[in-house]
Amino acid sequence: MKRPKPDVSAFIFDLFGVIIAFDNDVMYRRLAQHCTDPDNALVRLDGFMARREIITDGGRCRGCIDSSSKSSVFDRDYQDLETIWLKPYSWPMPGMADCVSYLAERYQLVLLSNIDRY
Repeated sequence: MKRPKPDVSAFIFDLFGVIIAFDNDVMYRRLAQHCTDPDNALVRLDGFMARREIITDGGRCRGCIDSSSKSSVFDRDYQDLETIWLKPYSWPMPGMADCVSYLAERYQLVLLSNIDRY
């Protein structure tokens, strides 16, 4: 017997923690490698990825990195830091790539997230 298709018009997903797993420590370690004192920078960068300016307004990313530069003493210019920033530090949650592919063939998918502009 064929099951009736559910009356669903769309699926709404958050990105990080639902579709994509992420590890802020990967970013902290990556940025700290480009500081004059990497161990101290790792401590100072703790919580950086949770800053409101980072989460809600990617346009302020430069200002955040610049202000962190002063306290962490990055040994790279902004463009190098931006390249480092844009390297992935996330990966699909187990099974989600197949799930999203399956649903995308049948339903409208909507992504809502508070990720930065990048």
